[in-house]
Amino acid sequence: MSISKVINILLLLIVPVYIGNSLYEFYKLYHPKQCDLVVDKQCIEPLTIFRKDNDAPVQIRLFQSFSDNLQVGDPVELFRQNDFILKDGLFTNVTVNVANKRSINNLFIHVLLYPNNYDDSKKAIWASDLSVKAVDLRVPVDKEYNLLESEVKEDKVDPKKRALPTLHIAKTIKVAIISDMYSYSRNNIPSEFYNHMKIVGNNKYVPVLVKDFMKDRTTFYQQFDSNTIELSFQVRAISIGEFRLASNFETSFSKLKELGFKDHDFDQMKEIFCAINFYYLGMIITVCTVHIVVDFLSFTTDISFWKSRKDMRGLSMKVLVWNCFSDTIILLYLYEQKSSLLIIIPCGIRIVIELWKLSKATKTEVTFKYLIIPSFQCGQKSKDELETDQFDNEAMKYLYIIMTPICIGGAIYSLAYVPHKSWYSWLINSLANGIYGFGFIFMLPQLFLNYKLKSVAHLPWKPFMLKAFNTFIDDVFSMIVTMPTAHRIACFRDDIVFFIYLYQRYLYPVDKNRLDESIDEGSKQKIE
Repeated sequence: MSISKVINILLLLIVPVYIGNSLYEFYKLYHPKQCDLVVDKQCIEPLTIFRKDNDAPVQIRLFQSFSDNLQVGDPVELFRQNDFILKDGLFTNVTVNVANKRSINNLFIHVLLYPNNYDDSKKAIWASDLSVKAVDLRVPVDKEYNLLESEVKEDKVDPKKRALPTLHIAKTIKVAIISDMYSYSRNNIPSEFYNHMKIVGNNKYVPVLVKDFMKDRTTFYQQFDSNTIELSFQVRAISIGEFRLASNFETSFSKLKELGFKDHDFDQMKEIFCAINFYYLGMIITVCTVHIVVDFLSFTTDISFWKSRKDMRGLSMKVLVWNCFSDTIILLYLYEQKSSLLIIIPCGIRIVIELWKLSKATKTEVTFKYLIIPSFQCGQKSKDELETDQFDNEAMKYLYIIMTPICIGGAIYSLAYVPHKSWYSWLINSLANGIYGFGFIFMLPQLFLNYKLKSVAHLPWKPFMLKAFNTFIDDVFSMIVTMPTAHRIACFRDDIVFFIYLYQRYLYPVDKNRLDESIDEGSKQKIE
């Protein structure tokens, strides 16, 4: 048994154990162990008014100040509401005055909760508070403009200066209230919850306010350009499980930043995991794990097929060249569009594999003269390969005639009517849109070869089926993960080609008496 098969078997055995353990750990996040007053007399409980339910009315107030301490300086009240119900949440707009530009770097929004019958929080029997910094240093987002306009835009600045962080202010602030009022043993309080817990009186804790990390987005921050800011303020109730999950994500994201991940990458992940229950989370974990495993298996089987491949009979060379070119353009396009690394990294791996497959197909050998000067030499083609090339050229004959004017026309239209960040952005977007819109046409030569040869035995069916399975998973995630619309449509486009291949497999069944090229690595083909 080969090493690759052993690895695949071990992987299939380990994955169910990993999924089960992950689901159990997430279950514990959503269902922490509670304290039993009969057994433990030192339980930490919620305030009596919140013990049975969290419908007790309280008052909520918002203040702005230029310090993280509400008691320092002159805080300005922005909003107040009595009879506020925690589980109902809140949505309101407030006006923030930032005329004091010297202290703008320390602008904070303070949120207070305390009983209705108190006017001063310092005199209340309990109070819950949270301070949120409303400003941050961020790199400005490039603005788009019409490239053909001769007028120089005022907002165009030197690229080096544009890359420097500038002061941004939050136009939206979202706060969460942990609505699960559980009792906890003093020695068994969840670590994420303990850091935010405020105990008053006789082992009672007040409602916990936290910044809504999973709902926070980089798009909420805009460059500071006015003395008054209309700020959108939102409060929502979350479960203890959602809060603990968010805390773990926040810790993980801080470590990923050190590896080069950006804030917009985290926004993609938050979109998937925010405001979900345990069962939906379990489904996401299972599907993601299966997707990774199938991706790995498709890569290994694809490599095994091409490693054992001796010739290109029945396989389109131009499709391989097209795949290398198109995947490179798509990678540049996704990077230019600031797509998630979850999308970019697999695309980069696919390019490396496609280049290797192309070198195998062309029988290219690389030698080095004087250890530094590369020399490339291509092998001779067999009679069957020359026949395949003839059909391949016939299939591509009219595609270039059709494609060239359409792509050029689309690029000219985009240049004239669609704003872009730069000439490079226009070029990459035009090439990518041509690939997304008409890329399936370049899959037709392989279909045409199958038709001419009346055979599909030469295709790598095992990796092909694995990739097709992942394509259906991609269809689901294309509606969840943030990506350009063209890339999302391309996911569904691949499904059409897959069904055409299946129909051809039905029309041209594989001869069971003939050795399969993808299985028999060293044997010569039997020709009927």
